[in-house]
Amino acid sequence: MSEKKRQSRDQEIKREIALCLSNIRVPVGEWHSEARKLREMVTRHAHLDGAMREQLDLLALKVRQCREELALAGQALSHAAANDSRFLDKVRSLEHLAEEIAETAALWAQAAGRS
Repeated sequence: MSEKKRQSRDQEIKREIALCLSNIRVPVGEWHSEARKLREMVTRHAHLDGAMREQLDLLALKVRQCREELALAGQALSHAAANDSRFLDKVRSLEHLAEEIAETAALWAQAAGRS
């Protein structure tokens, strides 16, 4: 494939991913900040009050829903776009965030068990 065709194909994939993601709000940075704050509350203060636990549960729900939306959207993408790092990075970021939230919930449960 010539360089010009390769660049053209890359631009097509970029547009396809941008269009797909334009319909889905994926504020990973914002959610990571919130998750870190909640984890810090558990690790430093060994507790989350009821409102904070609800906040953690709500964050987990938002992340799960966003992951489901991305999975559905990914099915509509071409094979090349679905396997492109620009799309997969969003998916991986959400997977990592979901793991981080689950770990925080486990720490909270341990701390609650000691109280």
